[in-house]
Amino acid sequence: MNEYIRMCSQANEIQDIWQPQRLDKYYLEDNNGDIYNKSIEDTLKNEDYMIEENGVWIPRQEDYQKIISNYQRVEKKIEDWTPWVLIQRLYMYMDEPQIKWNSNIDLNQIYLELTMETVYNKKWDSKKGTWIFIE
Repeated sequence: MNEYIRMCSQANEIQDIWQPQRLDKYYLEDNNGDIYNKSIEDTLKNEDYMIEENGVWIPRQEDYQKIISNYQRVEKKIEDWTPWVLIQRLYMYMDEPQIKWNSNIDLNQIYLELTMETVYNKKWDSKKGTWIFIE
């Protein structure tokens, strides 16, 4: 399983809020450890979204933007996290030392890390393969 899929699978807070919608992507891992990329279209039946129980949702950038925007609105934060402000914050985050050196990181992975840090106060521990609270 690649690192980003593992990070998504361990982000319980994000997996728990998933409301399956058309075009959503998710991954399945079989008993042999093989990973399958699936789309809601693959499992559409009578307008109901049929998702296998062990499916791991892979959010898109706009999903992360909604999660952060909703958090900011609920918490009544002063900042208005419009998509433009979010992009600026994303670039600032990418300049942080732990991110800057790794040019192989997918932009979605950076969005996931930014979302988990901003909304849930967690960071990814790659050695343990889990999200940990930021002290």
